[in-house]
Amino acid sequence: MTRHLLSFLPLLLLTKALAQLTVQSPQPSVQVPLGQPAVLPCTYTLGSGDSLREIKWYERTMGGNRVPVVFYFTNPPQETAFRGYEGRASLVTADASTASLRLNETRFSDNGQFECLVGAMVSGVPQEVTANIDLRVLVAPHAPKITGDYSEATGHLNLTCTALHGFPAANLTWYRDGVAVPAGRVDVVTDGQGYQDARVSVNFTVRANSSGAGTVTYRCDASHPSLTTAMQVSGKLGPPIVTGITTSPANIESLMEYDDVTLTCAAEGGLVLEPTYQWSRDGTSLPDGAVAAGNTLKIVFASPKDSGTYRCTASNVLGSTNAKKTLQFKEQPLIREPQTQEDSGLPGEITLVIVLAVFAGLGAFGGAAYYIRRRKQSQDEEAPEVVEEEPKPVVAPRSILKAPPVPMAQQRPSLTNQNVPPAALVDQGRPSHSNPRPEGAPSGVQERGYDNPASKGDEFNPQY
Repeated sequence: MTRHLLSFLPLLLLTKALAQLTVQSPQPSVQVPLGQPAVLPCTYTLGSGDSLREIKWYERTMGGNRVPVVFYFTNPPQETAFRGYEGRASLVTADASTASLRLNETRFSDNGQFECLVGAMVSGVPQEVTANIDLRVLVAPHAPKITGDYSEATGHLNLTCTALHGFPAANLTWYRDGVAVPAGRVDVVTDGQGYQDARVSVNFTVRANSSGAGTVTYRCDASHPSLTTAMQVSGKLGPPIVTGITTSPANIESLMEYDDVTLTCAAEGGLVLEPTYQWSRDGTSLPDGAVAAGNTLKIVFASPKDSGTYRCTASNVLGSTNAKKTLQFKEQPLIREPQTQEDSGLPGEITLVIVLAVFAGLGAFGGAAYYIRRRKQSQDEEAPEVVEEEPKPVVAPRSILKAPPVPMAQQRPSLTNQNVPPAALVDQGRPSHSNPRPEGAPSGVQERGYDNPASKGDEFNPQY
């Protein structure tokens, strides 16, 4: 008997040790608006003598896999946030039994289930215990919109309220003159990114031009966990109400000829049944330069004859209303020119021809002068440099008798060989100016001698 008790003692001690570590989450899920911080609570308890080893947080995927978020180890103390959570994930350790996770700047991708794992040494044996918690990141939907579909033949009106891109889907409610209206089926569609679109419709039977139709107001409210106040949109079921016509430019008192003006017609009541717009001018048709497009009318390059009262009419199957605006386009002031054709005395065409002819003549004259000047400069540059020489004496052409050179003794005439009186001699060896003309010399030519300057340096010419 004692032997059997001793065999079960280790199992009892191990069971007691395992029962001493517990991990739990105080709440199964946490909701937080997009971008706000979230705290996922997790607590644990240890027995006396037991010690904490580690705290690990994981994100559970749709396939059941675990993605690490942040790990904490006690020996040595170290905390590590993993990819995608760096700078956002951290542990909240307010006391020895807290292992909560804090996520800053929550994202839509943070939606899902998280796992808290606590590891400890219990009675010398390593042990791990986990707890799961869901995180829901709330995304407010876009403002609701109302669209209408009306059948004029049957009088059937279908109104649809839509709130897109929310998580979870918005809760939509219809009201008629402030009283809730039972709606049909609510359609929720999830897009590829996980956002949800909500749509709900109501149906009515409406007759065209029915009395009191313009006093009925329909409203759609969109409520959401991330909103403190519901978003609303409303519209009147009836003829559109034109509230006025605005202009661009706003100041129409100073409109002038050739200006551009745009008129815009503002109307209420188009949220349910979209109105159609028609533009007209009192007493006449629209100007040729006017372009109408929906609730706008544009007048381009206006003239004084485009002045008048313009009217905008908005209508639907339940009726119509209109508004008007008066425009006055003033003529541009005339600017007198310094001289007209009558003052000049010549027709404009002739004056232009004369002016052009004068300019053409001046241009031709200037071109010719420029060409001559350039040609002269070119010739001067090409001509060789002339060196001035002293003028040489010019000897008039004459017939000269030249004798062959003879010895000096023979050049002097002998007194014995010539019948010349001694008194006629001026000096010996020097002929007189009255020397007779050599025989055979042409008439008018004297004998060349020392007293004839033209004979100096000349040589005898045998032809004479």
